[in-house]
Amino acid sequence: LFRSAFAMNDRDQPEPRVIRSVEGIQSPVLSVSWNCSCTRLAAAVENGAIRIWNVKVDVSTQLIDQAIRFLELDKHEAGKMHIAWSPTHADILVSVSEDKTIRLYDVISGESNHLTTADANSLVVWKPDGLSFLVGDIRGKLTRFDLREGNSLQNITSTASYQHNSP
Repeated sequence: LFRSAFAMNDRDQPEPRVIRSVEGIQSPVLSVSWNCSCTRLAAAVENGAIRIWNVKVDVSTQLIDQAIRFLELDKHEAGKMHIAWSPTHADILVSVSEDKTIRLYDVISGESNHLTTADANSLVVWKPDGLSFLVGDIRGKLTRFDLREGNSLQNITSTASYQHNSP
């Protein structure tokens, strides 16, 4: 499968080839993420927006057959952003930004919540069980946020921080 996604050059090295493009983004793309059911594609763009497309995938080729713009989420104020869909809930997306905020969205209900952090955030990754996620900041700190408190987007709690200290 990996080899079939790449054409081979004269040195037998894989060369990526464009299979399908999603149009309509006017700013540089900072982060892209598929939801767990492969029905939505989200892109964080430099102007602070997050754009989401409903995606139809061709069953025989597993390639994007159609991408229809679904919605645009609340903008972050500034800076680089990173996004990640929940690995267990196809409609839950988290975003982090250098604007010192974390935003959690339910894209179907429209419910959202945001938290302010002490430092600019640079990345986010979900735990595979979908119950918590880690946020990395520019100072090298990872903070875990837990969603189990009452199973509501309003009850995000910071449960632990990990700091790398160089000798």
